[in-house]
Amino acid sequence: MLMQAIFRMVTISIIGLILAGVAQAKKLNDTDALEGIEIGKVVWDVIVSRPDRLLFYLKLTEETYNDLVRQEIEPDMIFIFHWRAA
Repeated sequence: MLMQAIFRMVTISIIGLILAGVAQAKKLNDTDALEGIEIGKVVWDVIVSRPDRLLFYLKLTEETYNDLVRQEIEPDMIFIFHWRAA
């Protein structure tokens, strides 16, 4: 039980450090990769059972949407929300 708690704490700390670095990074210019693309089709399969994780996914979808618009790609997104099976 103690090992699981330590593992979770270390994992959360590592993820936090990674996300902090990503948040400070400059926005990528995907012009070459998106050349000829007019519509960005994205399917979000969101499987969550905790509200804090849902908030993370929603922020990620907003960032993706804004990045597509910034690069003059029309976003076409489908969202699938479901809870984890017990």
